[in-house]
Amino acid sequence: MKSFLNPGLLIFFLYWATEPLFAQQTKQTSGSYTVVIEDYMSVNEAKRRAKDLAIVDAINNAFGTYVEQETNFTVQNGRSDFRIYANTKVKGDWIESIGNPEYKESVDQNKTKNGESPERSITCSIKGKVRELIPGPLIKCKTLRCPLIGCETIQFKSGDSLFVYFRSPINGYVAIFIEEGEVTRTLLPYRSSKENFSSCLQINENTDYFFFDRAKKDQPGVEGIELFTDNKGRDEDNVIHIIFSEKLFYKPTLNPEGKRTNGRIIPSSLSIEDFNSWLVHNRSIFTGFQDISIRISISPKQ
Repeated sequence: MKSFLNPGLLIFFLYWATEPLFAQQTKQTSGSYTVVIEDYMSVNEAKRRAKDLAIVDAINNAFGTYVEQETNFTVQNGRSDFRIYANTKVKGDWIESIGNPEYKESVDQNKTKNGESPERSITCSIKGKVRELIPGPLIKCKTLRCPLIGCETIQFKSGDSLFVYFRSPINGYVAIFIEEGEVTRTLLPYRSSKENFSSCLQINENTDYFFFDRAKKDQPGVEGIELFTDNKGRDEDNVIHIIFSEKLFYKPTLNPEGKRTNGRIIPSSLSIEDFNSWLVHNRSIFTGFQDISIRISISPKQ
């Protein structure tokens, strides 16, 4: 008996066999969160934080969370400080919002030692579509004060250099941004690199990268990064966004770069709203699109 392969049957079987590997559950969900407006916060900053945490609450309502523990060791004024943080992370991606978020501002009387004082807060309620996470590559990345693993820190002083360590178990593409309040600035790829056309840098698997180290000869066009704050008497909180994807992705629309009076260049930027829209757009297209966020603080010079 002769055997014949039916092409139509082969196509159907391959589709049926592989479809469960890539299917991801998508749901509509909602969430809310209330943020106290601290003295150092603007109303817009409080709204943005409330929205971010409302999205986390919405994803948690759909797929739940898991706890990831990390440690941080610092030495200041000759004293060591060892801290353990338990980061709660959600098991899904925010794909898009449904309608506009709703904000409600309220004022409560907060009891203090000196009597009662008004406490303002903002509550954000939001609806949207979320997608269940699928297992992806475990990316290693750290913020550093010098281009050595031992220089890992999330606490910087104004004028410090910033370095980022990166390592991936698979080939892919990476870009780095810094969120500064109402704006987000692009740090990687370097302005003079050929990859700047697409705004993502191709990286090799199982390779240690120390970005922004001008002593590295294997990264053409390397530019150093210095962190500054104009705050007086209090730290400035920024967020480093390390974007990774197995597939090529393209940069968002950016405003022109600026220059300081001392000759230092301020990187190109976009609003935080446009940056978040760009993230949502790429998450909806690429299932392996990762945004690894590291919150850092910059203290003013003494």
